[in-house]
Amino acid sequence: MLHFSSRSTGDVYRINGTGKVQALMNTAGSPSGLAIGASGSMFVADLDHRAVVMGTGDDASMQIVVAMYEDKEFLGPHSIVYGKDGSFFFTDSGPFGETGVHNAKGSVYCVTGGASQMLKPLILGSLAYPTGLCLAPAGTGEVLYVCETMANRVLRFVRQATAWHCSVFHQFSGRIGPQAIAVDDDGTIYVGHKGLKGMDSGCVSVLGKDGKLIDEIDLDNTHSVTGVTVQSGGYLFATDEQGNVYRVAL
Repeated sequence: MLHFSSRSTGDVYRINGTGKVQALMNTAGSPSGLAIGASGSMFVADLDHRAVVMGTGDDASMQIVVAMYEDKEFLGPHSIVYGKDGSFFFTDSGPFGETGVHNAKGSVYCVTGGASQMLKPLILGSLAYPTGLCLAPAGTGEVLYVCETMANRVLRFVRQATAWHCSVFHQFSGRIGPQAIAVDDDGTIYVGHKGLKGMDSGCVSVLGKDGKLIDEIDLDNTHSVTGVTVQSGGYLFATDEQGNVYRVAL
C-alpha cells in the first residue's frame, strides 16, 4: 500500500493494491510527511500544528505526540521516518522560506523507542531548511540520510554506540535543492528535487552507497518532486506539488 498526504486540504490518503484511493484522516492542518509505525498507527509531521501527530484505529482519531523541545515550540515538522526499533526521526524546518542559508535554524530530532521514550536532537537549530529523510539499511536505525534543501545537499548521520556523527553525503548543484529521499534494500538512494516553475523539470537523482551520482530520472509535467518511495516489484513512486502521483519502473 502507498500512503500520502495533501498539505492544502489536510487529508491523509491510502492507495491499495487495486489502485483505489481511500481518505484515512484529516489533520485540520498541513500534513507534510508521514510514516507508519509497527502497530499500524500513522505518525504525521504537520507544519500548521507545528507538531508530530498520530492517528490510531479505523477512525484515525488524532492526537499530538510531540510539539516542543525544552519548552520551545517547533518551527514546523516537515518529514518523518519510523525505525524498526520503535524510534522515529523527523526534520523541523517550518514553512518554506523561514529557514535557509540566511537563517539556518532547522533541526533533526529523534524520539527513541521502548517503554521510556525520549526526545533528543541529532542536530539543533543549524540547518538550512531540512526536509526529507530516510533510514538505511532497511530501517535498522544505524544510518540516517537527511535532505538539507537550501544548502542543496544530502547529509548522512551514522550512529556509533549512543552518538550520531554527521557528514555531507552528496553536494548537488543547480535547482533549489533536494527535498525527498528514499533508499532501497540494496542501499541505492533516490532523491527528489525542489525546482522552480518554468525553469526546472521534475527530477529524481539516483545515488550509490558511496554518494556518487549514478543516474537521473526525469518526470514530465512537473517541476518539483515532494515525495519519493521505493516499493516491492521494482517501482519508484513520486509525488509533486500539483498533487500528482507518478510510478516509474526501475
